[in-house]
Amino acid sequence: MSDPYADIHDVVIQFVDESEESLNEVTNLAISLNSSSDNREEIDYIFRILHTIKGNAAVLGFLKVKEIAHILEESIESIRSGSRVIDDRFLDVFIKGSDLMIRMFGDIRESMSEGNDREYVDFIDRTAKLKQ
Repeated sequence: MSDPYADIHDVVIQFVDESEESLNEVTNLAISLNSSSDNREEIDYIFRILHTIKGNAAVLGFLKVKEIAHILEESIESIRSGSRVIDDRFLDVFIKGSDLMIRMFGDIRESMSEGNDREYVDFIDRTAKLKQ
């Protein structure tokens, strides 16, 4: 009899692998953006990748990853709408959120768990303070 969880494990690993690759790509793209040029296509692309990661994480039950992707997605949306510019503060939040998700993907790959709650709480607290 086959293991009914083997297929789920394979789906999760595929999600982690694809998300890591995409997140690394859009993080490098975000770092290369500057506020003085027309970045609409790149910003839209980053938004779509984050939206996909957020949705897939939610479906798979990785709610911390979903929340971090949502925060990064919101920050990109504020740039898309023109209410915010690409600056050091934006890049700091984006890179920290991206790094945290990459570490969580490693934890998910190893243990099917999102890992360190303290880092997650610190990130959520830090980004909440930036919104005030």
